[in-house]
Amino acid sequence: MKKRKVNTVLSDTIKHIMPDRAFEDAYAQLQSVIRKILTYFHDFSIILSMERFLPFVGMFQKDSVRVEVCLSIMDVFIKHQQEHTRDPVILNALLHICKTMHDSVNALTLEDEKRSLALLINGFICMCS
Repeated sequence: MKKRKVNTVLSDTIKHIMPDRAFEDAYAQLQSVIRKILTYFHDFSIILSMERFLPFVGMFQKDSVRVEVCLSIMDVFIKHQQEHTRDPVILNALLHICKTMHDSVNALTLEDEKRSLALLINGFICMCS
């Protein structure tokens, strides 16, 4: 799959699903799209250079779903990032994703969930140069 084609699909999806907030009824399908992208693209300089990827991620308004998407993104980054990065685009985007995960923690969050979030956030920090 080419980056340009994926970006076009994301753009068309956003254009068709944004009116009337139709994306709220399609979170499962939209999550599937994110998972497919993350399955075929592991280089975050490519993923984040798709101009429609972050706006697509931004469509996830429901907190629990947004956190799941962030977990998926960070999990792929931690598993496939080969070397430390200093790319400001990658760092800024993933720092925002880590912040979203961090802000989801509250008094009712289970210890296992806190631990897995902490591992992902620490893994990201270790990959920063």
